[in-house]
Amino acid sequence: AAKVLGVSESSMKRWCDAGQLQSMRTSGGHRRISISNLLDFAKGRGYELVEPDLVNLPPLTKLDGGPDLRTSVERLVDLLSQGDEKAVRSLVFSTWMTGKSLAAMFDSLIAPAFSGLGHQWESGELQVFEERRACLIMERAFADLRRLIGGVKSTAPLAAGCTLEGDPYSLSTSMCELTLRELGWQAENLGSWEPVDTIVAAIGKLKPRLFWVSVNADFEKSFLVEACSKLFEATTLNDGSLVLGGRALTKPQTREMLDFSVYCESMWEFTKLAKKLHPLTNSEAG
Repeated sequence: AAKVLGVSESSMKRWCDAGQLQSMRTSGGHRRISISNLLDFAKGRGYELVEPDLVNLPPLTKLDGGPDLRTSVERLVDLLSQGDEKAVRSLVFSTWMTGKSLAAMFDSLIAPAFSGLGHQWESGELQVFEERRACLIMERAFADLRRLIGGVKSTAPLAAGCTLEGDPYSLSTSMCELTLRELGWQAENLGSWEPVDTIVAAIGKLKPRLFWVSVNADFEKSFLVEACSKLFEATTLNDGSLVLGGRALTKPQTREMLDFSVYCESMWEFTKLAKKLHPLTNSEAG
């Protein structure tokens, strides 16, 4: 841990013993520090990661995008279209290390970047394999974030979510899971392309306080109406809330036909909802 931050072992021990850096003692008396706690400490104190590779983390990238991350968005689009996984992971990790919440990063960096990739695909600048490769690369970057966020307490509220059968867009439901986990929820992403009946079964078995459904594919109106009706009934019977989102539901007239508890246009709105449902803070995370 000392080598990762480029400090002395004595400083690391002093911070642990003073309670400034959360750690635990092993049976042999050694101090054990989780990666998530080490990174929280580094972000809070402004320490750079000198040797992140020692804990299997990508190198940090200098960010020049300013508050709106405009330059970083353009850079991310280029890296994803080129299939540069190492650089993508580095950029995503570096952005998170600036202290931005995952919700803010998803709204201001990830979503705009994939919107840009979508425009490239529509105009023929990007092949299908390149677009799908970009999604897989980002999923692996999300796996980094999931590991770095750390665990949550078993007493934290439960949430789950997915996309409907016929909707292959997996990134948005992954972002919902990560956003809630950073807030301290027990969040479980059930994946994409889930049949309605199995989602109803999952709601009945898991009984989540919140169930999200991301809708990005174009569905027949009759299918959406029936699906949301069944899911809303299932969540209501289990004292939960059905939360909808996704670019296929941006038109108010589409949402007017559907049964749901809340609609969120962004991860920022999703965060506000989660905090309202259960005002859990990061300090309560395990």
